[in-house]
Amino acid sequence: AQFKPQELSNSAWGIATILTNKRTNNDEENDSGYIDTVALRILRHIARSIAERADEFKSQELSNTAWAFATLGFGYNGLESANSLNDYIYLTSDDPEGDRMHMSRALDAIAETSLPRLNVFKTQELNNLAWSYARLNQKETSKYLYEGIGNQFRQRRRRFSPQDIGTTLWSFATMEYFDEEIYRIICSRLTIDQGSRFKPQEVSNTVWALATAQVIPKYPDAFDTTLVHPSMRLSLDEMSDDPVTLCFAAASNELMKRPSEFKTQETKDVLWSFSKVGVRHPPLFKAVADHLVGAEPELNHQGRGLDGFSPQGLGNLAWSYAKQAQLADEAAERIEGSGRGTSGRLAIYATICIDIGESQIQRLFSGIADAGLQVHDGLSKLKPQDMANTAWAFATLGLFHKRFFDAVAVQVIRRLSSFVSKKSGNRSADYMTRFKGQELANIVWAFATLNYPAPTMLEAIAPYAVLISSNSGGSSYDVHSISRQFKRQEIANILWSCAVFGTYPRDLMQLMYVGLLGEGNESNPDMLSRVYNDGGMQMQAIMTLLYVQLLVHIEAPDINLSLPPNFPEGWDTASSSLPDVDTNTASPATMLSLSSSKTQKDVSSSLQRIGFDHVQEHVIGAEELLETHGAELSSSAHEILSIDMANLEQKIGIEVDGPSHFITVVDGDGENKVEEKKERGYAKVLNGKLAWQFMWEGKQKMNGPTALKERLLSHFGWTLIHVPFWEWDALDASAEAEDKYTTEMLKNKRNDNVY
Repeated sequence: AQFKPQELSNSAWGIATILTNKRTNNDEENDSGYIDTVALRILRHIARSIAERADEFKSQELSNTAWAFATLGFGYNGLESANSLNDYIYLTSDDPEGDRMHMSRALDAIAETSLPRLNVFKTQELNNLAWSYARLNQKETSKYLYEGIGNQFRQRRRRFSPQDIGTTLWSFATMEYFDEEIYRIICSRLTIDQGSRFKPQEVSNTVWALATAQVIPKYPDAFDTTLVHPSMRLSLDEMSDDPVTLCFAAASNELMKRPSEFKTQETKDVLWSFSKVGVRHPPLFKAVADHLVGAEPELNHQGRGLDGFSPQGLGNLAWSYAKQAQLADEAAERIEGSGRGTSGRLAIYATICIDIGESQIQRLFSGIADAGLQVHDGLSKLKPQDMANTAWAFATLGLFHKRFFDAVAVQVIRRLSSFVSKKSGNRSADYMTRFKGQELANIVWAFATLNYPAPTMLEAIAPYAVLISSNSGGSSYDVHSISRQFKRQEIANILWSCAVFGTYPRDLMQLMYVGLLGEGNESNPDMLSRVYNDGGMQMQAIMTLLYVQLLVHIEAPDINLSLPPNFPEGWDTASSSLPDVDTNTASPATMLSLSSSKTQKDVSSSLQRIGFDHVQEHVIGAEELLETHGAELSSSAHEILSIDMANLEQKIGIEVDGPSHFITVVDGDGENKVEEKKERGYAKVLNGKLAWQFMWEGKQKMNGPTALKERLLSHFGWTLIHVPFWEWDALDASAEAEDKYTTEMLKNKRNDNVY
């Protein structure tokens, strides 16, 4: 009580400044524990004093005291935030609960006395207040304080610096204070010309906050040089009415102009932000890839490398690039004359090759895998989400790195086994062994999509999935307990993966069937829709379940799993479907979405010329399978499988395998080098120009969906003959060469995987 407010504030500020400088300069002495103890005693006195007489403190004194508490992590509970502004320090407390109480009471008092007089706070003081409450995770207290700080940005007479804007937005988003109007008002304080005055951290914080709050730019296609014709692209003046779009424009400009100034976290935050809000920016992502792995590998330009990325940074980086390609489907629907004639997996791979370059994206992802393996101890430092994001990104782009996926399997098996073996009270605290349902689903889906069997991993997942899905940690589960861990599409992806692998762990299969279809009185589509709050099962989940049931009936009949009568009638939804399970997007009316490529039509023409009787796009329905093979499917499932070209009498099917049927191996030679020059391949022309080339030189392998379809058809008596796209392309459209090829093909009735 003998200290004046200014003296208390200065003491707190001085302690924080001294300790920060000592630790920043690695100037710590052996008695750092004693220093922490003394510092904590002083901070406790200050906290008690400010809680009792906060009204006596001026704005600068309130701001500086809060900043000091936050800088030293006084009373902080130790949980890491999603994004950080600096390398925080923490005082080692002998009474963490007591310090947390002191800190909370002090900040409550600061907020209460500050709120009615925020108009007298300087802009930096407002910035410090906002940051302090976010740093100390004071979500409840900060809600009304943030509303008041946000309203200060409405006062046009105030002048806010780039640091004020970036830090305030970061603080709001970190504390989940999402007021879109306020965010847009804050963004309006920026102009594109101010970008050069922003520090990289301020740039990344600004767009990270906008993306986290899902404040979407008005012009999402403003930067899409791949899909938007030059004549249709907006100028900066034409999008000047949207400050959010301009913020993203400024961020991309600065990262492309001075990438070396951006830390790895700042780089990945900018890229993540673009992908998170659904904005494609091919020049930005190409420039960053060039910066990281070198723009001209033939000249031995190595680039910055990826060793500096944290485990989370690698996962977010990989996810951001894959999401950019995936977003092209949505963008193509919005953009008139996009020139994008492909869909599904081929479209995703084509887009990333056009955006970044085929060789470059392979080098980038090979580097991501190597960094995870070498820098982060064989992936042991990656959290489950980091592993899941990275694996998902590889599979989405059709890229396979064997050593990386071997390490993923090892980590998943080791961690899940450790989790299951622990006592219940010790499980929740270990975030490295606790996998969410989505993370498990994405990992096994990635393995299956890349056609890389992992039966041991599935066996490890089974007891873990049962454990986390059970009521009160026991072995009893129902739809309600399962729905708390898995969404239905995630369950469908796990089942589909089991089918691709041909591995059906009994406990896992039974759990997943109950989760998708219910059990007993709970096997009701309407009730399940209410439990999952999803409006019904997606069409691709339905198709997955039909495939799985067919294979379980043949390959694992002892599990005794079956579908409800008349399935899928009444189980579907008209909502949009996810592109996770199969290439085709299904519609409620036809189930299968069929199309014939030019190559397929050319092959069919050749078959006609040599007298091979066939039909195109032959569809196999449930009635046929029920009649000929006793498949346990309802006749209401009209369309199950299709064959490109089929001779119905001899049951010979001919499949034209284009690039979407393959994955690309990026570490096949053991040296992780991607060859730059190849002689054979598949060219993609866009707007009259060569956009990319899918090259064949022994690096491609059949993917999971293709392998699953072949196995199903072979079970039902079909002999499949594959026509790899590169073999047909090498015939150079010569009718004589094509007819010779198809004649030899039928003569040999090849059923081997030539690739």
